[in-house]
Amino acid sequence: MAEIVQLSLFPSVAFHRSGGWFGASLTALGMDDTKEGWPDLFGNALLRQCRSAAVTKPTTISLFSGAGGLDIGFHDAGFEILECNEIEPAFAATLQSNSAP
Repeated sequence: MAEIVQLSLFPSVAFHRSGGWFGASLTALGMDDTKEGWPDLFGNALLRQCRSAAVTKPTTISLFSGAGGLDIGFHDAGFEILECNEIEPAFAATLQSNSAP
């Protein structure tokens, strides 16, 4: 049976600790980049920090919205979506249904 090896999207841990803005971000957020799943933990910590800071939400409009999957991602990342635009009737109906109060 072949050994299963997890691929890494990032270079060695030494890269993260070498300094620069990313290393400073890890330190500021109290992140330990040696823990399994640290990229997800980093994203969650960054999102909490942004939501707790007194910063203006970035705004965006959504063109060619489709069923709205990217819009959900932007919303979850803290963006305020001013308008969604879709001309395909099935996708437009999905958007309208999902945005109903």
